[in-house]
Order: sequence, then structure tokens, then C-alpha cells
Amino acid sequence: MKDPFEIVVFKSAEELAKASAELLRTAINEIGQDDDGKEAIMLTGGSTPLAVYKQLAAEDLESNPNAILIMSDERVVDLESDQNNFHNAEAFIKKVCPEESQRIRVMTNLGKEAAAEKFNLDLNDCVHDGVMIPIGFMGMGADNHTAGLFTDDDIARSSGKFAIGVDRPDEREGVSVTPAFLKRINCLIFQITGKEKAEAVKKLVETPLETTAGKVVRDCKYVQIWLDEDAASLI
Repeated sequence: MKDPFEIVVFKSAEELAKASAELLRTAINEIGQDDDGKEAIMLTGGSTPLAVYKQLAAEDLESNPNAILIMSDERVVDLESDQNNFHNAEAFIKKVCPEESQRIRVMTNLGKEAAAEKFNLDLNDCVHDGVMIPIGFMGMGADNHTAGLFTDDDIARSSGKFAIGVDRPDEREGVSVTPAFLKRINCLIFQITGKEKAEAVKKLVETPLETTAGKVVRDCKYVQIWLDEDAASLI
């Protein structure tokens, strides 16, 4: 990767979520303040981000007509499933971005291949329209996967695309953004909590190019890793 990771450790998962909410709130409010240009922010699924989205949905946030929110990946499940990342964040997303044109999601009801093709086209349109993406949030599994990318084959198949369909190791299907899209984001922030992730964090920090997550972000502009003390316990 272009530069070493910047690692930020919080005392608890709650403190990390609080800082994430503040950053996301500020980033959304700042879009369009200096000009009328649109900017996008990439969101991710998972328990820590979900707590942030629920908190922000309960706040008195104003919509921002210049903001675009992108959900990084999905399992191919019903659009209203409790396993659908966009659905779980929907109250927050629609509060900030009330127009459908402001929201880029995986249309999982189309099936893996058609959903991946549409997601890829939507992301291409976003980038080619000159939309800047200042911040993107990501998670990481205990197996070092990130977004919906699990293997070297997933990474290899993503060449030249902004989104691909994935056959997940849990025998489910998924759709995910790719390294080519992630390198368009100015700052990527991993949000990782829990002692069960400590070994994966150690691998990511010490031998990043031996992990899927490290390979996925190797060409990204700037990467931070936000951890609670449990996830950081082995570094």
C-alpha cells in the first residue's frame, strides 16, 4: 500500500461508535458548503456501524441535497431482510438522502449477477459524473475478509470493475465493491471491535499483503484502522 496504516485505538466499542457518528455527521454536513458539487460517502454493514446509523437516525439531522450515500456490499437476500445492510441503515440513509438518486445500493432482488451488473454501472456513473468520495467506512471479519471480498480469486475477478458478484464461503451469494472502486476514496476507515478480531488485526497490521483485507486496500490513498482496546490487544 502507498503508506502505512494509521491506527487509532479507542477505549471501548462505544467510544469508537461515538467518534464514528461524529465524523459521519460532520462529513455529511460539510458536503456542498464550499460549492454545489455532490460528494459521496461509502457506508458498511456490521454491528458497530449499525449502532452508529441508529443513533444518527434518532437525531434531528437535516437532509443534504448534495450528499450521496453508498452501501459497500450485500448478501443476496430480500431487500427488507434483517441481513440486508441497506435496510438496516435505511432510516438514517433516507433521512439524509431522501431522493432515490442520492442512494446507491445493491438491488439484491435482481439476483447476484444482475445486481452486480447494475451496482457496477451505478458506481461507474457516480465516478464518471465527477462525484468525489472523501470518506469510506469498512469492516473486517475474523477471517480477514473485507466488504464482500473473501479470496484472491474475488480480487482477481474484480479487475476493471467497480462491483462484482461473489460466492461467499458461507454458501450464500453476495455483491461487493472492488479494489478499483475503493482506490477512488480519499480516506478509508476500518472499524473493528472485539477480542475475536484481535488475531485478524495483528495479521492485517504486521503482514497486510498476506491478508485479503490488506490486498484489497493495497492501492488505496489513505487507510486508517479504528479499533477498540479488545481488537487492538495483540498489537
